[in-house]
Amino acid sequence: MSVDTAFYDLLGVDKDASTTQIKKAYYKLAREWHPDKNPDDPKAEDKFKELTQAYEVLSDTEKRERYDKYVTENRNPLLLSLFVISSSFFLLT
Repeated sequence: MSVDTAFYDLLGVDKDASTTQIKKAYYKLAREWHPDKNPDDPKAEDKFKELTQAYEVLSDTEKRERYDKYVTENRNPLLLSLFVISSSFFLLT
């Protein structure tokens, strides 16, 4: 998974995917990885959270533009992590 396409790779879509394609991919994977469907898999909850985070960013036009710009310019895994954390923080406020 390359840093500049991490969220796209996670959802299994191309960088030029439409919002509809992103939504469809997310719902398919969310059903597959939902913790209630995988009670014996401790990784399922983490995977589900990652998928949800990717969807929250890529399904919002403004956040997606910031994400694309940010990771293209920086290509640093640590900075990507900071972007994800800050995005999550603003989602909560």
